[in-house]
Amino acid sequence: MSTRQIKYLVLVSGVAVIALIFLFVASREGLVVEPGAEQDNPLEQSERSRKQNQPEQKHEPSTKVALENFTKVTSKKAQGSAVSHEADIVDSISGAREAAVEKWDELVDGIVELEGELSDDRCLQLKRAFNKIQEGDKRDAIRYSLNLIPDDKFVAVVSILFDKSQPEEILNLIFSDALNRDEEVKVPLMREIRKDKTHPMFFESARILDVIDVD
Repeated sequence: MSTRQIKYLVLVSGVAVIALIFLFVASREGLVVEPGAEQDNPLEQSERSRKQNQPEQKHEPSTKVALENFTKVTSKKAQGSAVSHEADIVDSISGAREAAVEKWDELVDGIVELEGELSDDRCLQLKRAFNKIQEGDKRDAIRYSLNLIPDDKFVAVVSILFDKSQPEEILNLIFSDALNRDEEVKVPLMREIRKDKTHPMFFESARILDVIDVD
């Protein structure tokens, strides 16, 4: 064998050895793909590996959504509670209003049925009961009493007539009713009113007394 042939064999052998070494290293690193298998993209391999190693996450409602739901539920409960509370207040006021009128009617009936002289204490009780009646109920309440109270018990409502803090309509109702009663009732009443020029019924009392010429 010639020297030239020997060099050629050595070169071929070297290439073969290098090729074997490359195949061995490639197989260890996964760079060689078996026939028929698809080679994964390195980026895809990295992403798949990350997902496999990442703990499974539970999809829970966000804090914002949970807060909104809580607010809605709380708001509905608060509205229901407020409506219930308002209803209780209305019922309480309505009950107190009716009780005041009933107390007034009871006292008036007691005065009408009373035999004998009417005491100052009873008149004071009636005045206090009238003060507790709502403004919207006073008109009917005073009319109820004026239709029932006789002349000899009219003094029961006189204290209300002299209370200038009462609505003028109420004072006028009592004064007008007094004018339809006996002279013994209305004349002394008008004399007392004429002494107070600030009383809403002053001018009418003075005019009537001047006409009938009563000193």
